[in-house]
Amino acid sequence: MLQGGEEEIKYVINCPIHDQEKVMRICSHPQCDRNPLLCGECLFDDQEHAILHKNHMKTIKDFVESIVSLYNQKK
Repeated sequence: MLQGGEEEIKYVINCPIHDQEKVMRICSHPQCDRNPLLCGECLFDDQEHAILHKNHMKTIKDFVESIVSLYNQKK
């Protein structure tokens, strides 16, 4: 249960490559030229991408929170 009246928000994005899969990670590498939305199959199919950009792979929740934080800093 969340405190202070906060609502839990769930982020669900369907994989653009594997129709039945849900995105697990988003690659936020600034020069990435591969598909940034990755489901489990994408991570398995392109392990090199997951290794090369490991430090830039974020969950959807973490990605959205980092964008919100950046937005709030720029206000």
